Amino acid sequence: MRTIHKEAINRPPLGQVTELALCEQAKILTIKTQGGQPTIWYECNTETTFRTTIRLQIVHTGEELEDLGPRKYLTTLLLGEGSFVVHFYLLT
Repeated sequence: MRTIHKEAINRPPLGQVTELALCEQAKILTIKTQGGQPTIWYECNTETTFRTTIRLQIVHTGEELEDLGPRKYLTTLLLGEGSFVVHFYLLT
């Protein structure tokens, strides 16, 4: 059976990457804010206990986009009542 799960995303220190342990073959649905906190929603097969780690590169507008290898753009969020703009990339 497949279900939808969520995880809060913490902003890493400048130049670092956030890692999240999700179910194996998780399908990322969206990243939005919930209660002001960036949160990722993903679809998961509940019949497996295997976990995999995904790596997210999160950068502010105007911040250098360090080359950490292949990546896929996911979304842009406004945080702090619009005073911070952050961009999320999935490192592949």
